[in-house]
Amino acid sequence: MKYGYDGINSSDLIGNYEILNDKIIIKYLDGSSSEIKYTKQDEIKLLNKMFNQAIARSNSYALYFAKSKKRDAIFNEVLSFCALGLVNVPVNSNLMIEYIIPLIYNICFPIFAIHNYLKYSDVKDEVNELKKYDIYLHLRHTLLLLKNNPNAFNGIEKKGELNINTLDNYSLRDMKKIRNNLTNIELELNKNAKKSFVKKKKK
Repeated sequence: MKYGYDGINSSDLIGNYEILNDKIIIKYLDGSSSEIKYTKQDEIKLLNKMFNQAIARSNSYALYFAKSKKRDAIFNEVLSFCALGLVNVPVNSNLMIEYIIPLIYNICFPIFAIHNYLKYSDVKDEVNELKKYDIYLHLRHTLLLLKNNPNAFNGIEKKGELNINTLDNYSLRDMKKIRNNLTNIELELNKNAKKSFVKKKKK
């Protein structure tokens, strides 16, 4: 995890951890770190904590985007109202076509463009990370069941075991590919299971 969310300090969010010399080095989003003696039980606790914070962040961002969508709707309505107000100004029709309408376009279009650029450029990486984590959260149980299937990682470079701690090593594109692979594997398994069931019925 590289990005936090509102309502929690970055010093409380685990970015990732690594195991060195029988110790677990825990790295937090504020750049600080701590270490504990390695035990399998403590590693599982860390993974569960990271999983829970990923769920909490996903829920937090869902609320954020819902509010952002509402703000955008209000912004667009206000801008449209202003544009309509300018259009309805009583002026000569030729003057309207030649000067006023192009003027409205030249004012409104840059405002829309700047608004959208500022909105998305700063949060693009955060949004991509959120999408990637959301895919993992939905695939987690399927991935545990099918991770040893040779086709699970078709088309991507496997970068060690995929879990909530190593997820940052995989791109959004990687996760989309893994999702497609797992879907195809499940479809094939279901297809084979149905064939097997039909054969048993015939016997």
